[in-house]
Amino acid sequence: MALVTGALTPNRLPTYERLASLCGEFHVFAPTGRDPTRIQQVSSQGWPGLYIHIVPGLSTFVRRRDWGIYLSPGLWHALEEVGPTQVLVDGYVTPNHWTGMLYATHQRLPLTLWWGSHSLSSRSRGRVMTGLRRLALRLVDSVVTYGHLASQQVIGLGFDPARVVTGTNTVNTETLACLVHRRRGQLTTEGAVQETRFLYVGQFIERKGVRELLRIFTDASPSLGRLTLVGYGSLEAELRSMASHGDVNVRFAGSSRTLEELAEHYAQADVLVMPSLLEVWGLVVNEALAAGLYVLASKRAGATHDLIELAPTDVGRAFDPDDEVDFRRALTHATERVRAGLDRESITAWGKAHTPATYAAKIWEALALAREAHNARVSRAFQS
Repeated sequence: MALVTGALTPNRLPTYERLASLCGEFHVFAPTGRDPTRIQQVSSQGWPGLYIHIVPGLSTFVRRRDWGIYLSPGLWHALEEVGPTQVLVDGYVTPNHWTGMLYATHQRLPLTLWWGSHSLSSRSRGRVMTGLRRLALRLVDSVVTYGHLASQQVIGLGFDPARVVTGTNTVNTETLACLVHRRRGQLTTEGAVQETRFLYVGQFIERKGVRELLRIFTDASPSLGRLTLVGYGSLEAELRSMASHGDVNVRFAGSSRTLEELAEHYAQADVLVMPSLLEVWGLVVNEALAAGLYVLASKRAGATHDLIELAPTDVGRAFDPDDEVDFRRALTHATERVRAGLDRESITAWGKAHTPATYAAKIWEALALAREAHNARVSRAFQS
C-alpha cells in the first residue's frame, strides 16, 4: 500500500502507524520542503511496517491561499521501486498528488482519494477548480473523507455515495488526554472557579480568526475572564498591540513544540475558542475535547459539525465568527457553563472516541471498496 501525501505532518503519524498494522506494509511518499507557517517536527519511530520515503523536489508556498505546492520529479520512479498494489492520495491540488493518481491509473491499481475540503472551506469555487475536482473523482475508485461536510461536497460533485466512506479526522487523543489528566491532577485547586480560562491554540494568521477573537474579547473583558493565546504567525505583532490597550486579561504563551507542552496549556484552561474564518477541519477541537474543555467552534470548520453539533452531550457551541453578536453570546454562554460546572469526564469520553485507530479503520474500509470497484471494472472490461 502506498500513500502519496502533499506534506508530511506530525498529527498524521499515529494514523499511518495504525494503517501499517492493517496493511502489513504502508509506504508514505512525501516531498521535501514544508509549509513555512507551521512548526513541524516529524520523524518515523520505527513502527513495524511503516516506511517513510522523502522524495526530493521543488516546493513553493502561496501565502495568499495558504497553499503548499510540491513537485518531486522522482516520485514516479520511487513508486515503481516499491511496487505498491494499491494507492491512496490525500489531495488533488499539487503535482505530486496527480503523479500518484496517474501512476495508479497507468498501472491499473485500485485508487482511493483522502478528501478533506468542503463547501465552507473552499477558497476556489470557479470552473477551473471545480473541473479539477471532478477530474480527480473520475480517476478514483473510492473516497474517504475527514467528516460529513467533506462527504457532502464529494457526493454533490456527482461521485457515487456507495463508494464514499465518512471518517472523523483526528489526532492522538488518547495520549493527549492522559497527559492532560496527569498534569491537571498536579495543579493546585483553589476552590471555586473565579474566572473562566479561555484558550486559543493555532497560527496567528488571517484565516484563523484570531484577530476577531481578540477584538471581541478586548471589548468584553474583564467580565469574561482571561484568554491565553498559544501559537505563532505573521499577525503576532498586531495582536500584541491590540492586547496592550485597555483593561484586558490576555496572555501570549508562545508556541508549543511538544505534546507535553500542549497538554500543559489544556490542563490550565476551561474553554477552547476556535474562531476560524476558513478551516478544512480544525484538529484543536479534537484535542480540546479529549482534554475535557468546553469548545466554542466556528461554523466554518468541518470538525464543528461532527464533533460539536453531532455530540451526544453538551460539549460546546457552534458560532458564526463574522457575527459579532453571535460571537459574544458564545463567549458569554461558555462563561455560564463553566460557572455551572463542566462535566469534563463526559467531554473527554467523547473526544477520546475518535482515535487514529478508528480513523485508520475507516480508511481501510475505503481501500476495500476501491479494490471491489476496481475488480468489478476490470471484470466488465474483460467480458466486453
